[in-house]
Amino acid sequence: SGASALEYTTPTNEIPSQSGNSGKFLTTNGSAASWGEVSASPTLEAVASGTLANGDTVVINADGTVSAAGFTTTNTPVIGSVVTFESGNSQYISSCYDTSANKVVIAYQDAPDGEKGKAVVGTVANGQITFGTPVIFDSSTVYYIDIAYDSNASKVVIVYRDEGNSSSGTAIVGTVSGTSISFGSPSVYHSGNAQEDAGSLTLSYDINANKTLIAYKGTSGYAECAVVSVSGTTVSVGTSVAATNYTLFESSGIYDSAANKHLVFWRRQSDDYMVGRVATISGTTVTFGTEVNLTSEYARYYGFSFDTTVNKIILAYYNNSASAA
Repeated sequence: SGASALEYTTPTNEIPSQSGNSGKFLTTNGSAASWGEVSASPTLEAVASGTLANGDTVVINADGTVSAAGFTTTNTPVIGSVVTFESGNSQYISSCYDTSANKVVIAYQDAPDGEKGKAVVGTVANGQITFGTPVIFDSSTVYYIDIAYDSNASKVVIVYRDEGNSSSGTAIVGTVSGTSISFGSPSVYHSGNAQEDAGSLTLSYDINANKTLIAYKGTSGYAECAVVSVSGTTVSVGTSVAATNYTLFESSGIYDSAANKHLVFWRRQSDDYMVGRVATISGTTVTFGTEVNLTSEYARYYGFSFDTTVNKIILAYYNNSASAA
């Protein structure tokens, strides 16, 4: 027919043999393929944004440059207007965030209104907060309030000293609905003269045990703990257990979500050192590890938080000679 016959030419850029080349990568110089070695110490060249010190950990920016890792501000923070939730003199203020209702709950003592215990629900939107009507959770005089959110029960737990009931340590459950809150019946965790100091009555919620731990200063001046269980609108409290057999000043507790343990700590009266013990919840009881000095110096006016990045508890305090630590 006059048509030319097709000819096959053996390619010169064939894939090389795979034998003995485990862990290598295939590369080409444009005309021939070969196996390359994977570097044990690979490098990357990039343009720095800002100053970098030798050994800095870096992050890659959106424009392809790299910067030293750390906290950066990407947006201008929005600071809303100051809003009053109680027009009178309020004391022992504590707050928590209800993740189920997406509301903030503030518990406090309303001093002008007979020092009653009250709570109010706040709604945050567009950088502003608005509040519902305050609700009384105890009509007697109350002191030393703390509040925590129980994510398993979707309730808030409030603890306080009830002067209308022989100064007993008391717990109560609150349920947020819309912009209001309602309460169940109170439960006493320490009968008679619970000696909580300002700032020494704390709650820490245990996401592993689905319980809340109360840390407080008891009648004898010892550090004590009790476990709070929530069922519906009912709160029950296990037997209080002493963490010390000597008197102390402030006592507090915080939850370590990595270890599923609590750190209970206090300021020892004999030397003003911060001292602590690890607390473990099992059922409705709490047990303690060995007592450890957290400081070897005078320490007070403290604050604390748990860092989920490094799984450590950060304790900041005032030192009488060094100002702060």
